[in-house]
Amino acid sequence: MRWVVTPYSYIYLLAGLITLVTAAMNWSRRNERGMRPLAWVVFCVAVWCFACAIEMAAVGRDHKIFWVTVQYVVSDLIANFTLFFVLEYHDRKHWLTPWRLAALWLVPVLNTLLLLTNSAHHLIWTGFVPGPPGSNLLFFEHGPLYYVAIVYQSLLLVSAIGILAYAGLKASGRARHRTCAMAASLSAPVLTSLAYYLLPAQLGSFDLMPLGFTTAALLVSMVAFRDMQRRVVERTAELERLVGALREEVATRMRLEADLREAQDKLTGRLVDQNRTLIGLYNLITMASQSEDAPQLLHHIVGRIRSVLRSDAVCFLRAPAGAPLHLEAYDGTSAAASIALQSLPGGWLDPDSDVRVDMRMAGAPSLPEPLRRSGFGACLFKSVALHGGTSGVLGALWQAERDFSVEDIALFSVLGDGLAVILENARLRESLAEAAIAQERRRLSRDLHDSVMQLLYGQALAAETARHCGTGDPERLGALLAHIDGSAKQAVKEMRLVVYELGLPEPEASGFLGSLQARLQAVEQRAGVAVRLDVAEDAGWPPAWDSDLYLMVTEALNNALKHAQATGLSVSLSGGDHALAIEIADNGCGFDPSEAAQVSGGMGLQNIAARAARLGGRVELHSEIGTGTRIRFLWDALP
Repeated sequence: MRWVVTPYSYIYLLAGLITLVTAAMNWSRRNERGMRPLAWVVFCVAVWCFACAIEMAAVGRDHKIFWVTVQYVVSDLIANFTLFFVLEYHDRKHWLTPWRLAALWLVPVLNTLLLLTNSAHHLIWTGFVPGPPGSNLLFFEHGPLYYVAIVYQSLLLVSAIGILAYAGLKASGRARHRTCAMAASLSAPVLTSLAYYLLPAQLGSFDLMPLGFTTAALLVSMVAFRDMQRRVVERTAELERLVGALREEVATRMRLEADLREAQDKLTGRLVDQNRTLIGLYNLITMASQSEDAPQLLHHIVGRIRSVLRSDAVCFLRAPAGAPLHLEAYDGTSAAASIALQSLPGGWLDPDSDVRVDMRMAGAPSLPEPLRRSGFGACLFKSVALHGGTSGVLGALWQAERDFSVEDIALFSVLGDGLAVILENARLRESLAEAAIAQERRRLSRDLHDSVMQLLYGQALAAETARHCGTGDPERLGALLAHIDGSAKQAVKEMRLVVYELGLPEPEASGFLGSLQARLQAVEQRAGVAVRLDVAEDAGWPPAWDSDLYLMVTEALNNALKHAQATGLSVSLSGGDHALAIEIADNGCGFDPSEAAQVSGGMGLQNIAARAARLGGRVELHSEIGTGTRIRFLWDALP
């Protein structure tokens, strides 16, 4: 292929190189808004310029027709990509619906097909006319569809310019200037197109349209670059601001996390302290049920209070009316403190004040001089009301100076009140123990008087009668001796009952069944009575009933031993469906229940019935003379 290089070829070639470099620069920033379609616009302009340069330099009609076809194809693409750029640059990309995109691409596709098949229909160009001699130009005679494509391209360009103009009117400041500059730049290809078609003679048929698009592409790219740089600067500043805000937020969060950790540590420490305090209070409460003597119990309580308060010393002083304070219990690290505490005056503590607070700190009530000399820096004292008009003083001492919170004072007050309750419970427990001993003595005295003494008295009368009877009446004498023998055996049996009951375990210690088994083995079997204990698997009862059930059953057993003259006894326990039945049966002489309001001795049937009723049960008695006795304790529904 031969070439004829003209000055016009160099102009188009230079324009193509410039636009190609610009297209590459635009493509490198394709992720920015509108830069991807702008890169395609500039690339198509570069192809158009190169095609024009080659067309003017090529010799031969076929070669010129090929490159002219290339120009026509890229010119349609330029119009489409220009509109895409404007819409995307001004956030109007949502206008490009799928149907609109299809319509916009329809014309370029059809135009390309018509160009490739022009030899068959001649709708794009109808012929060729050679240019002036030496120009190496080939003029095309355009067909009707050529102008349709030109009108389509012009409409897209005018639409893009209109969108830019409208956006410029709505914008302000730099945005308006930038938009107006882009609109003016896109006017260049429109003006060159008009010049090409309206002034062919003046231009010598030189096509200025590629150069117009080149100018527009360069100017629009420059404006876009400036705008992109501005956005980069703004984004950098915004990023720096965000980074600064993030750093500040991170610092704030770190401070908050540090404060949270500190608060969490404090809360954990308080929870640990409160848990330790609760454990100490629980241990203190459990001491209320201990059966220790008062001095030993008071010593243990003082030690527990010191553990709860975590103090250096705790003391309890008794203050009899009109007498000086007397130290009764002390637990602490300093032995000198116990001597100093005995030196406190009797009226030192105000009885109207709940808790007295003394500290060695400035502005606080001064410590008593004996405690100050002993090295203490703070103390708490509280009056404790005791029985009988006496009072006591609970004290807690610390060697180091410290301040007391409201919670500390409230806790100390609660401990003082609890100490008073525990000491009162201990006193009442001792009183109850003494009353129980006295009651048991009265019961034993009554049992001995009602049973053994009566039997011995009867034996004495029988022996006196036998002594006066002599040997003259052997039958009567034999009957008296038999009576004396039976009475003596019964007296021995009832004496065994009294003796063995004194040594039996309490039901609180071994439970109802354990205490009952021990009773049957120790009393009934040794008294010569055959016993049987049957406990069903479904038998159950509340553990709090152990003492009451034992007393009820043992009273029934005592009546059988004392009055029934039984040789066999059976105790059975059954249950099921939250029910309980306890039956005591003997093979003794029996009695008529209608003639006996109660069985003598012990609590009697009335007391047994009252105790069963208090537990929500009832008593059934079945007895006949000569057939034995059966007593049943029934509960239809256990709690």
